[in-house]
Amino acid sequence: MKVFVVLVVVAAVIAMTNAEERVRRATSDLLTIHDASVSLEASALDNRYKIAALEVSVQLAASQDDVSNLADDISTLRSTLATKGSRATFDVLNGASQSAHEGVQVALNDITTAAADIPAANLEVNMVVSQVSAVHALFEFTGNRVDAVESNLETILSQSKSIESDSRIILSTQGANIINNYNDLVAKASLLDATIGDFDFDGYLTLTTALWKQGLYNPQRPVYRYNVFSQYSQNSGGWYADNNAELYGGVRPSEWTGSSTADKVSPNKDVQRSFFIFRGYGGWNTNVWSEEWYSYSSTNSRSVVAMFRVRNTLDADITWSVNWYYSSYGGWGDYASVAINGALDWNSAGTNCGTCNIQRSLTVPKSRISTIIFVSGSGPPSGSSRSLLLVFHNNSLRLPNGLEFVDDIDYVTGDDWTT
Repeated sequence: MKVFVVLVVVAAVIAMTNAEERVRRATSDLLTIHDASVSLEASALDNRYKIAALEVSVQLAASQDDVSNLADDISTLRSTLATKGSRATFDVLNGASQSAHEGVQVALNDITTAAADIPAANLEVNMVVSQVSAVHALFEFTGNRVDAVESNLETILSQSKSIESDSRIILSTQGANIINNYNDLVAKASLLDATIGDFDFDGYLTLTTALWKQGLYNPQRPVYRYNVFSQYSQNSGGWYADNNAELYGGVRPSEWTGSSTADKVSPNKDVQRSFFIFRGYGGWNTNVWSEEWYSYSSTNSRSVVAMFRVRNTLDADITWSVNWYYSSYGGWGDYASVAINGALDWNSAGTNCGTCNIQRSLTVPKSRISTIIFVSGSGPPSGSSRSLLLVFHNNSLRLPNGLEFVDDIDYVTGDDWTT
């Protein structure tokens, strides 16, 4: 390809050079013809006037000779008359005078004719001059066109030389890169071919089908992360894990049983990974947790938290209507609540119930992934037992068009609610 481009450019340069030389020669020949036409014009004009003047001169000379001869005759006659003075002499003289008069008239007519010929000759000369001037103008127009063609050829030649120079630069600077890239692509293609040759497509299809059915590749199937935990150790008489908030979603164990709500969860993804450790899959209705457990004191409680990651694929906010059952005991600070992207949407406050129902319309922001967290605290005691409940129903987990579940908490990063 490189050699082809160079040959094409060189051929173009040679062709342009030959054309330029031919134009220069044609221009030289036209200039020579032009000079000759100018000389011819001057010569023709001069010769024409010389011919006319010569003809007039000849005619005038003849007339002058006749008049001179006539004068001589008259002089002779006058002499004879003076000498002899006879009638016969008078008749001779009268006849001679008549002849002389006629001769003079002829001479005058000749001179008049000669004078009349001069404008005609001048007109013919003017016609010749006009024709020569027209030829001269034609040569000048042709010369101008030749100059324009020569200028255009010089421009094209200059451009072709520039293209040749650019081509050489491109070939010298990019040629090696193109060859290297081509060789790299060939190597990668060979590797890909070898890899595909050993690839188990049937096994891959079986695996991806299974993952789809489990919700990993199916954004419409409900997937969530959750945890169920207590806060206080009756045996040792202290809060779990030294009351460390980092291990409990950014909220201290003592705070979870002290009226804390879903909006208090840390946005830090490492903290969330440490807290929402269980993965759950469900249907449009999902029982996240239903339990009756024994309580030994008001200090300790039991909570369930569930986190959904939901993507809004549209450029407009979407309302998600959610209906669920929960448990809570406001008297001991075990609240139920829901928050979206760190903003509290609802909490149970002082409600005391072992199985209560709530419906909320959550606004899911456009063009992003949102984090939605649900919390249920334990219900009021009945003897030594308490209930813990978080159940979605009324097909609440069947997302509206434009929303889809995302399970990315294993690898997503960031420490705010924008990720």
